[in-house]
Amino acid sequence: MRLTWQPLLAQQVLKDKYRRAWDALFYYAVPCTAEPTSPAAMLDLAGARFLGLVISQQFTPRIVFGRPSFFNRGHCVTVVGGRPARLGGGWWQTNAGILNASNLVLGLVKNLDQHEWLDLTDEYADSDLVYSAGDADVYVSWRRLFLNRQSDYLVHFRAKPADPWSKILVHPEYNKEWNDFSQNWKALTGTQRPKLDDLVDKDTGLPKNIDKPDEESYQQLKEIETAGCQNCPNVDLEQIQFVNPDTKQPLYAMTIRGYLGSQSSLVLFGRVPGSLQDLLGEAESRREGAGFTQCPIRRNEKGEKLADDEQYSSKDCARFLREGSLWDLLTQNPAKANADVVGQFQVRDNSSYASQCTGSGDSTVCETVVTSRRLDASYLFTDSGPKLRKAWTVLQLLGEVGMRTLGMSYASGAYDGSGLDFAMAQMLVPNAYYSDLASKENPYNNELVFGLDARALQLPTTLGEASANLYGSKN
Repeated sequence: MRLTWQPLLAQQVLKDKYRRAWDALFYYAVPCTAEPTSPAAMLDLAGARFLGLVISQQFTPRIVFGRPSFFNRGHCVTVVGGRPARLGGGWWQTNAGILNASNLVLGLVKNLDQHEWLDLTDEYADSDLVYSAGDADVYVSWRRLFLNRQSDYLVHFRAKPADPWSKILVHPEYNKEWNDFSQNWKALTGTQRPKLDDLVDKDTGLPKNIDKPDEESYQQLKEIETAGCQNCPNVDLEQIQFVNPDTKQPLYAMTIRGYLGSQSSLVLFGRVPGSLQDLLGEAESRREGAGFTQCPIRRNEKGEKLADDEQYSSKDCARFLREGSLWDLLTQNPAKANADVVGQFQVRDNSSYASQCTGSGDSTVCETVVTSRRLDASYLFTDSGPKLRKAWTVLQLLGEVGMRTLGMSYASGAYDGSGLDFAMAQMLVPNAYYSDLASKENPYNNELVFGLDARALQLPTTLGEASANLYGSKN
């Protein structure tokens, strides 16, 4: 059950000295019983068992009623036990119950503000935290204002309140070449950027001299090749590292690669991969040994062979086979790149647009507007079992706020998210449900029932699995 508070400016001034709003998610396990005289099942709300309360800090300026001017999100926690657990199921069915729950969350937020969102005291001392993430949406910073980049943030997590905190530092890496100071300075001073038509093959979308990485034109195109986080708030996000804050060593990473002109991006989950260039020789030997030496015949929409001058040239064919062999190697054997899982994904904007004009004569102003928003997305992963589950479970440590700001959330709107988290859950949730529920090696996680609805499943059992994946024990 989601409860959101977006106060007016006057309400913020009078009620909250920090001028903040909040977003709350209440999780319950509700018994379901079958009626003997009806095929329908009934939910026993009175017997609902509280699992956790996720609270996200927000700043949503609104002068009057309506949509906020913008969203800025901050800390995020998961509360278990205490007063939220004593709030009986079904409170959302009455106005009095909703008001009571709102006042409870407001009190929790004020108490959390006194302890940097790491502890609860006073009347909330019998509640505990099992997850606490720092500010994953820093707004007033040079990185955010000029480059639309997020900063590092620290996450504390554990499976049970009695356990010591485990910690992980979320470290986003962006394509440094594309946004570095020297290139921005050249753009500001009027220096021309590379002409893409001279560098990219219009048919394949690949660099014309991909087999000559030492040439200057190849280097000019390098930064464009690695912008592949499709539909993310910043498409230049190329890696999210989960770093041990004590040793400063990355324990896990999600890496994205893309090429200008290609429809799909490559995503790798596992340890930080080395240079993919090192694998090209092995990929080529593997291709030649398998006998793949001919390029496909190009045909028209009727299946008829195109003229010889429209077929792949020997140079284009070599390039096609070279890139294809590398992608085939990575998808067939992700371990070559230190990965557990390799995936391909694409998000396509199939929205309808129209020109909207106002004024008349010389004062006419026209702009392009969306008449029908439609995004289509597709995903493919090399694993649908334990390896994908490990990657997805670690990704949950980003938290509700981190999933949104880094672009792993739903692809529900333009630049809202890549949809990767939801796509992985679509495979995991049914597979887990239809597996051996009594398995001791891979025990069923009852929290997975929320996996398709939650942006981040930051609940106790899932947090314990994440700790086991990163540190080797369920803390």
